[in-house]
Amino acid sequence: MQPQYRRDNVNILVDFSNSANGREEDLEGDTKRGFKIKLETMKLLGFDTEYARPAWMVIQTLLVPPPCVRPYAQFGSDRSEHDLTLKLLDTLNG
Repeated sequence: MQPQYRRDNVNILVDFSNSANGREEDLEGDTKRGFKIKLETMKLLGFDTEYARPAWMVIQTLLVPPPCVRPYAQFGSDRSEHDLTLKLLDTLNG
């Protein structure tokens, strides 16, 4: 069975309902669940399960300084947005 993976905000959902080919009784109830990595798998991948879990590496809050703090780029008498400001906009817009 091959599940379908969907992103729900910062969570990854695994959906087995379409992959069972009409055999949902083999799934023992819940066909949609959150994506979890077992502790044994994390250890095999080299993660320290006490201090560095993969789920902790997803940024959920990104602090952005206000425009009055971000610097402008000065080209002679012209002013434009700084490269860091443009990268912040790229990150926020996806």
